[in-house]
Amino acid sequence: MTTSQIIRSVLLSVAQRKAIAALIPRLATPLALEHTNSKTITFTTSELTAIREKSVEAVLKPCSGMVRNSLRLVTEIVDKALEVSQGVGSIPVAERLYQFKITILESDPLI
Repeated sequence: MTTSQIIRSVLLSVAQRKAIAALIPRLATPLALEHTNSKTITFTTSELTAIREKSVEAVLKPCSGMVRNSLRLVTEIVDKALEVSQGVGSIPVAERLYQFKITILESDPLI
């Protein structure tokens, strides 16, 4: 699976979804703008990266306080989703390997 194919879900408010759609119009349909409540939306890692880049740029430009705040929150949400996609969360559950070290106290030699 390539980086652009890794899928992450993020919970976004209506204002956040509208702000993203204004920045990247091709994502308007997946953002489900017709829903009036917060909604979990799935994105590929490459889409999340594009959203982050555009939202960081847009926060620096003059816009309304509500839009700026939504974009700041979007940046934080996307950052967290990207961290998960690059860490242990990027490894499918079936392929993860865990190693544990258990020591019995007061044993000599340590077991």
